[in-house]
Amino acid sequence: MTSCARSGVNHVRKLNTIRFSNRAAQRCQQCSVGEESSCRTESIRLFLAIVLLVVLGGCSRGPKLVPVSGQVSYRDKPLEFGAVMFQPEEGQPARGYIQPDGTFTLSTRQDGKDKQGAVIGEHLVRITCYEGQRVEATGEITGETSLGRLLIPEKYTMFDETGLTVEVREQNNEPFIFELSDD
Repeated sequence: MTSCARSGVNHVRKLNTIRFSNRAAQRCQQCSVGEESSCRTESIRLFLAIVLLVVLGGCSRGPKLVPVSGQVSYRDKPLEFGAVMFQPEEGQPARGYIQPDGTFTLSTRQDGKDKQGAVIGEHLVRITCYEGQRVEATGEITGETSLGRLLIPEKYTMFDETGLTVEVREQNNEPFIFELSDD
């Protein structure tokens, strides 16, 4: 079976006759038996172009992510647990869990997976530290499902009240240092 690239009609050559397998057979009058090989070549090119578009169009990479890390302290001591979230002007936020030494590393959800880093640009920042985020004996972070008591000032938990903003650059991002206070 060959396909005429000019008309998009599929046809089968059988016993020196051409039998059309499409309702639009009359559109294939431009394609004669002698031109069959050029039609086949055009069909192959069209097929490869469509495959290329599908493959490239299906690869959703999302915005570029760059490594981001930092440290959080409260009352001049490292915050031992909690979470840090960077919210860009558009797109998915980056989130990282605070480790016992106060450090964090951010990751962003893309294509259903957590990927290391944050998008380039301005970000609002929020920080949470609830009793329910404490690392349990199993070593797992319990998350914010059973928050418990808030252990830092409430203003740090809301993007519009923290007063914390950062600029994530494409290169040379130093660790971001957040020193929280009761003020």
